Amino acid sequence: MDDAKDRLVDFAVNRDDLKEFLKLLPAAEEIDLIAVEYEAQILKIISVGWGISFFLSDQIWKNELAEAFWQAMNDFSVNVSLASSSVSGKEIDYFSILKERLDHYVAALSVSKDAVEPVSVIAPEFAGFCGAGNNAHVIMLGNRIFSSAAAGVKEYVLAVEIYSGKKE
Repeated sequence: MDDAKDRLVDFAVNRDDLKEFLKLLPAAEEIDLIAVEYEAQILKIISVGWGISFFLSDQIWKNELAEAFWQAMNDFSVNVSLASSSVSGKEIDYFSILKERLDHYVAALSVSKDAVEPVSVIAPEFAGFCGAGNNAHVIMLGNRIFSSAAAGVKEYVLAVEIYSGKKE
């Protein structure tokens, strides 16, 4: 369980794939690349957390792994919050931002009953958070991030055996 959690956390915060995805955006003045990069990391983290719950829905230890993942993300967020607060000069609670974004994405999914695939709702919402709500390139970036992260979680959880960390 701990190994699975650690690997999923490492995957969620690894920025290598995000850097490659961001290179696909055309150089355009109307895209705030700082906002896009910031939101891309948030979307990847949320997508991994969503993937844990979605792809492990029939596993009895799904909640244990999901809770461990989100606790680790909370711990990670403390460091991000401290660094961001010291640079910006104002208090930033990164975990609260993650939670707010997750709540927003979940609400958008629940409102959009016609959407066949979650990515068809998530990607435009992502573009909205980036300040580029109608930009097809940013929407496609959100699609890539969500799809890639979800596929990575699926591939991992289907390839390994995860055992509950709880003592029987």
